[in-house]
Amino acid sequence: MERKINNILGDLFSRSVTETSLVKDLPRIANRVTIQSDQTSPIVLLLPQVPLDKDELVLNNRHGNKTVVTKASGEAKETGFLVGDQIIALNGVDCTAAPSEAVEAACRSDVPPTATILRRKISTFCSDYPFNQRTSVPTESTAARPVGAEAKMSAIESQAEEAGGAGYNNEESTRVPAQPPSDVHQVVRALTAILDPTRKELNLEAARMYDSQVQSGMDPQMACADMVNALGADDSPLVRLLKFTTQGVVLAAKGAILDKIGTEQHLMTKDVRSADGWQVAITVIDSVVMIRHVRREQSLDLWGDASNHFEYTFEVACTFDTKLERIFATDLRILDLTLADTMESELRRTLTSAFTTGLLILE
Repeated sequence: MERKINNILGDLFSRSVTETSLVKDLPRIANRVTIQSDQTSPIVLLLPQVPLDKDELVLNNRHGNKTVVTKASGEAKETGFLVGDQIIALNGVDCTAAPSEAVEAACRSDVPPTATILRRKISTFCSDYPFNQRTSVPTESTAARPVGAEAKMSAIESQAEEAGGAGYNNEESTRVPAQPPSDVHQVVRALTAILDPTRKELNLEAARMYDSQVQSGMDPQMACADMVNALGADDSPLVRLLKFTTQGVVLAAKGAILDKIGTEQHLMTKDVRSADGWQVAITVIDSVVMIRHVRREQSLDLWGDASNHFEYTFEVACTFDTKLERIFATDLRILDLTLADTMESELRRTLTSAFTTGLLILE
């Protein structure tokens, strides 16, 4: 019997968080999550997926740490939110070009005073440093926080402060770099600023507790369970949204797609293990919250035989109110399909018919 995606996701929405795989999935999925909101700055959180190996625009490179401009412009909504490590251009200039004063000047020329630019250190994959038309990282004593900074970590100094001063060694009077906040911590911090600002201190304390427990050797799943309870569990809009970051969403979508194709085909697929093989995007605009999973699957071929190999990408999306009390809509669609040139004609017709790009919408 064909599974309806809206029924499956509606059931997930009504479940208690303890009946989902959130505490198991979030620690390994958080690094695939991007968050965008029009309530703070165009870019709230961008987590890199893989190390960058191309030349970057280097700013403030006195210590040899590569940095790269990732985004800051009022045009963010028009150009779309970036996912992954394809670094964008400001004012039409490619900021991934070879470092030069001309490129840097062009990239900065039209940045509005209220924009937040994120500068990422390549050597620490999840450390983002906001700056506002400056070449140095601002601190509380030298500069006001840029717009949107409440939704992210602002600088190494704030990281050390949140770690309870753990960044200092008083005996040797030398500074020990503080551990950067985890991907889970950053996701919780960003979503709290958007969805649950009244619990800012409580939620940030829960995120810090998670980091501390994991760094001390606790299993991430157990630490995540403690954090979810501290966030408010089922009473928290943040937790209710996080339930939809889990693998259960993409597995439900995958099952619905295979039902549509027909089980008589005996088609089995597996995920594509790459940085862009699975991405989760959360967007908050006006009174609507949308979460989208973009997943790429590939056929599970016989050993040494790729003659019938195929790959497809699908998107499953859910839309909620900002209090996460109602689920407005769900949809599922195929984004693309790739078939091997050597594929059997009958199978090619079946897949082409079922996966017509952009037309398979399952309600």
